[in-house]
Amino acid sequence: MFSIRDLCSAILFSYFINYTFSKDIDTPVTMQCIHCICHATTACNLEQSCREDFCGPFGISREYWKEVNSPTVNRMPSSHPDAFKACASSFYCCFHTVQRYMEKNKKDCNGDGKIDCDDFLAIHTLGPDKCDQELPENYLDRYDYCQSVVTN
Repeated sequence: MFSIRDLCSAILFSYFINYTFSKDIDTPVTMQCIHCICHATTACNLEQSCREDFCGPFGISREYWKEVNSPTVNRMPSSHPDAFKACASSFYCCFHTVQRYMEKNKKDCNGDGKIDCDDFLAIHTLGPDKCDQELPENYLDRYDYCQSVVTN
């Protein structure tokens, strides 16, 4: 179902996350969850350019980015024509964009009484207003696979 390349990407990404970020960071989305959102979106392809209106390893849109005050890399002004694509192609900037988006929009999408990674994936993929709808099967397959790897 998934290639060796996918598995290697997942493992390398996991090491990157664990090495780069401390466990003491106060963020709404856990490191394991952010990894699985990335994996579900693009198989966490760190070289992912734009596909239609969605860019980078997390497949963020310009509207998603703007909703959280347009974070940038290297102090590039958010008004710069390349600011969105520069952020979307930077894992660090995307990470913070997703965290800010989830902090702003977190909610219990599936009605199970808790806000967890399943909800964050739905918010990321469908938006906060439609997160109670069904996710595309390809996202669910990659997400479920990732969850089985990071929780075992």
